[in-house]
Parts: sequence; structure tokens; C-alpha cells
Amino acid sequence: EIIRPYKRQLHTIEERGEFIDVRGRAIPLIRLHHLFNIDTTVKDIERGRCLMIDVDRKKYVILVDEIVNQKQIVIKNLEDNFRKVKGFSGVTILGDGNVATILDPNEIVELFKETQAFNSVLKEAACV
Repeated sequence: EIIRPYKRQLHTIEERGEFIDVRGRAIPLIRLHHLFNIDTTVKDIERGRCLMIDVDRKKYVILVDEIVNQKQIVIKNLEDNFRKVKGFSGVTILGDGNVATILDPNEIVELFKETQAFNSVLKEAACV
């Protein structure tokens, strides 16, 4: 599901991260630019798009810059042609010859959990 939340739906719970209120449920927010440590022009949730995913029967919201379109594609395994890159399941070659990476929602959630745990350890260490 693609949603466009308002700022008033964004909440931060100390030690647990950011959540988006979607129909009365607090859904964890994953910011891809934080996860992959990349620059983005879209940091404000009202300017981007949020993609709600379900991994292991738990919902997550991923903030992305935009949803360009939907296509049927052939996914080439990234590991066979390059190396394993955590968070990605493969690549595809677009009609114009450009290469597009394919995110793996399960691995994105795992990276998110690892990042949350790491940040928690850093905060505890800073208090000591």
C-alpha cells in the first residue's frame, strides 16, 4: 500500500524510533536514506511517498523519494553477477538500458532492526 502521511501522523518513541500512525496503528518508519547512508532531497514525509510492507506478519512503512511506476521485470541475481549486497535481491535492466536495483523487503527490515539495536547500544554507552 502506498500512503502519503501528514507530519501530524509522525511520532517518535524514545529508544524505539519513528512511527507513522496509520488508521490508529503505530507502524515503524524506515528511512532508506538513513539505512544506506545516502543523500536524498526527500526527508520530509509529506514530500515523499511511504510504502507499507508486511514482513513476518508485521507492518513497516518505508519512506521513498517517489514511486515512478510499476513494471513487470526480469530480476537478475546480484550475487551471481557481482556480490551479495545486503538489502538488495537483484538488478534489472530497464528499457532505456539503465540498471535498476531491486530492494528485498525482508532484508530491509533486518537492516532496520540491526540499525535500531546498534543505535540503542550507542545510547546506552553514552550514558555510562
